[in-house]
Amino acid sequence: MSARRVVTLAAAAVLAAAPGFAAPTLWERTRDPAAARAERALRRLERIFDGVVQAEGDLQMMQDFRLGTLAIAEMSGAHAFTQPRLRLLLARVLIEADIGREEQAAELARAVLDRLAPGEVWLEAEARVVLAAAAKTPEASLREIARALPLAWHPGTRSSLLRRRADAHMARGDVLASVADYRAAIPATGFAAESALARFGLAVALERSGNLPAALEELRLARLIAPRVHGAELGVLSLPGVFAFRPWDTHYAIALAELGAIPGAADTSAAALSCEKAMAGFQEYLAAAPPSDSWSPAARAHLKALEPTCRTLREQAPRVEDDEPEE
Repeated sequence: MSARRVVTLAAAAVLAAAPGFAAPTLWERTRDPAAARAERALRRLERIFDGVVQAEGDLQMMQDFRLGTLAIAEMSGAHAFTQPRLRLLLARVLIEADIGREEQAAELARAVLDRLAPGEVWLEAEARVVLAAAAKTPEASLREIARALPLAWHPGTRSSLLRRRADAHMARGDVLASVADYRAAIPATGFAAESALARFGLAVALERSGNLPAALEELRLARLIAPRVHGAELGVLSLPGVFAFRPWDTHYAIALAELGAIPGAADTSAAALSCEKAMAGFQEYLAAAPPSDSWSPAARAHLKALEPTCRTLREQAPRVEDDEPEE
């Protein structure tokens, strides 16, 4: 559920093209065989990792390319190279693969920052974005995003950083700051997936601020603009980039998405199914959230309101008759 794509390939392309990051010359490769090996490894990994972009929309294939890139990096000994672009590419792969190796990615980014030369702004920007993506607590995330955001120029990267900051604010209970960041993330990107995720996050924040009608409208817009994901059943929540500092918030988001799908359901049976899924999501949220959770009362209120709605929809839905057995 938490494919983490705060670091974008578009930013990587800019890094590769930036003036300060030209490939080693023939003379430099001759003098320094290690630099030549690092450059070959970088090119090979970039070609494989580019498959993630080409496979956009097929979640399994995207993950296959990420893991394939990581496997090649491990076999080529990429960890031992000091080439900053190679280190940052490896850090991006570790982040996007979502296999619990964020701290290793952060170490690679910090190593790049420790050896920055004057004027290497693009390297600093990429390293800061990696550190923001690797942060595991809201406090650390807010600190790293404050450093990364002024350096990030790519719209998709800025949107991801703003959405992550919004989630950090939400985890700390600052709903108004979360709403503001989600709103800012929408015009920051021209990409459908990023816009859909920003609107979905805004919907959750608005609902938690007490504005359910506005939240349902944002959910409707998020569903309209979200690209279809092959083999996925969760709509917007299946898109790469979904993340929550509090894992149980995923249940709340799923429940709210199903709640928003009830009015626009294709028929009574579909509406009844969405209603049941919404109830299940809120129940799972209450089971996973700590006793002191601020949003548990809202989840209970939703459950109480949904019970008669689901009952009515079940009664109105046409019954599926079993085929009579042949004699």
